[in-house]
Amino acid sequence: MKKINLLPKTKQREFRYELLYKSIRMFVIVSMSTFALVFVGQLITKLVLEHRLSTLGADIEQAKLSANKSENAKLKEQIKLLNAQIADFKTLSDRVPHWSKVLEAFVKLVPSGVKINTFAADIQRKRVDINGIAQARSDALDLHKNISAATNEFLDINYPFENLVKERYTNFRYTFTIKESLLK
Repeated sequence: MKKINLLPKTKQREFRYELLYKSIRMFVIVSMSTFALVFVGQLITKLVLEHRLSTLGADIEQAKLSANKSENAKLKEQIKLLNAQIADFKTLSDRVPHWSKVLEAFVKLVPSGVKINTFAADIQRKRVDINGIAQARSDALDLHKNISAATNEFLDINYPFENLVKERYTNFRYTFTIKESLLK
């Protein structure tokens, strides 16, 4: 079935314009209504959020005011106790010699042909006794010479003649003093 429009061309055009006008008017009305609804929704949301923010701020202030002073005192006491423990640890740490520095300084002085069997330290006297074996007598003498030359770290190394008895695989024993500055 075919529709035939018998209206004159000017009326047909006028009818199309009227239909276009109604469509545009409906679009504008729907757009404006949607805009108004979104705007009102945002305004209401803003007011609700501002109200919640002010009540939340008041709740926070109330919680600060109502904080139990005994809880604060208890927390302060715990902090004081922890600070005292840290101070005790620091004092104890400062009193104990730092042997790692001593060992680091000593290891640099040991020649390659020397094996240290014992390293005994006396904290009160700041003395070290070492025992070991050297592949050759010259290695034991080199160790003695190296320790004697390290005057910034060690003092008063003894020189027992029993270290010089054997030419090869020489057992040795040295005793020396550690400088106070190395233990800090």
